[in-house]
Amino acid sequence: MKMNKISDDAMYFHAFWNRDLQTKRGVDYKILPKVEGKGRFIGANIGVIGDSLYNGTWFGEGEVKVYLDGDQKNPSLVGTGTEDYIGTGWGQGEFASRYFGSPVSNRENDVYAFYRYHIVDPVYFHQDCKVTIQQIGNSDKNYMLKMKEKGAIWMLGHDGKKTTQRRLLDEANPPALEDESFPVTSTHFFRDDDVCATAYFYLDKPENNLPELPSVELRLKDLKERVWNKIKPKK
Repeated sequence: MKMNKISDDAMYFHAFWNRDLQTKRGVDYKILPKVEGKGRFIGANIGVIGDSLYNGTWFGEGEVKVYLDGDQKNPSLVGTGTEDYIGTGWGQGEFASRYFGSPVSNRENDVYAFYRYHIVDPVYFHQDCKVTIQQIGNSDKNYMLKMKEKGAIWMLGHDGKKTTQRRLLDEANPPALEDESFPVTSTHFFRDDDVCATAYFYLDKPENNLPELPSVELRLKDLKERVWNKIKPKK
């Protein structure tokens, strides 16, 4: 539909891309750093290249958090896991739909690309907005023992028998990984992977306070060796 005049309250479309070659364990990755103004968070495309340390484990237990209008420690919106955020669960295969999907889900090489757009579930903000995702994976005790020497950190466990979960890092004297009392299966642990994202949002002004687009060198670093040469397009 052609419009002769844009309304006075029309907003400007923005996009923000960033990449962290190695996220810091226990620190949430910023899909959208704090942007100031009035607007609407549209969603994001996210890419993950898993660190070789974690090969063979599951990457997607991190929760997406949306901080709105002055939120500090606690966000207004919190997800229940990476794969849940894009409309799936108990793993993440390749699929596509209008507002969420995963074009790449390659567990063998630990490479993932997925998206989620908040169209039918809009996210508005009036002062500021920040969106993050936890860097958390999941594996069993045997894999954890193999990774221990290289520094994997565990945080949440389930013993495979009871229906209750234990928050191991909150315990005064949590069991060591080698102890018999340590959960045998389904243990969550912090990861530090190569993560990138493009966040989309509307803002009530043409400029924003976010950093400039990183260099071409950073945008393309190691992609040929770690992704393009390993992920073959389907015919």
